[in-house]
Amino acid sequence: MSAERQTSPTHPASSSTPVGIWQRGITLVLVLALLAGMVFALASCKKQRNSNDLPAAEQKDQREVTVFFTKSRGSNSVTEAVVRPLPQEEKITPIQYALESLLQGPTQDERRAGFFSEIPKGTKLLSVNKKDNKVIVNFSSQFASGGGSNSILQRMAEIQNTIIANNQGQSSEKPLNIQVLVNDKPVQTLGGEGLEVPETANQKIQ
Repeated sequence: MSAERQTSPTHPASSSTPVGIWQRGITLVLVLALLAGMVFALASCKKQRNSNDLPAAEQKDQREVTVFFTKSRGSNSVTEAVVRPLPQEEKITPIQYALESLLQGPTQDERRAGFFSEIPKGTKLLSVNKKDNKVIVNFSSQFASGGGSNSILQRMAEIQNTIIANNQGQSSEKPLNIQVLVNDKPVQTLGGEGLEVPETANQKIQ
């Protein structure tokens, strides 16, 4: 009898072969990448939702206004700036907000740092109007009370510098006219010495 030919049965490639291990590795990487993407997307949605749930006043997206107070420097008085936050929901203009902050005076910390104001206490901002390159500010009668020429010069410098610093959209090449009213009446002179109050203000006063 001739020897019966024996053949080995054909088996599929074992998962323990290098090819099987490589395929499992690729699958694992794809699964991990998909899970990471889902986690990142969920975290982003949650962060955006939490930000939208915050009141506007608590969010960090704020503008700022610059307010000029007086500060002694040796034997002279100069104006120096402080910055105040202006929340986006604030409906008044930056100029109006800055002037009202000026009339409120320096904070306690600012006073300790040497800031003060020559504007008489109790002065109120009755109105502020801006059209083109002209700003008209109207103060209560307290604004014109007391003070010699130095005091008048400093209070005008505080107002003028504060307005110029917060005059958004104004070309630096175009003169800005600032007119001061007291109880709706234009002011030509202030103080007992009759200091003239100019209307045109092209640059900040030191």
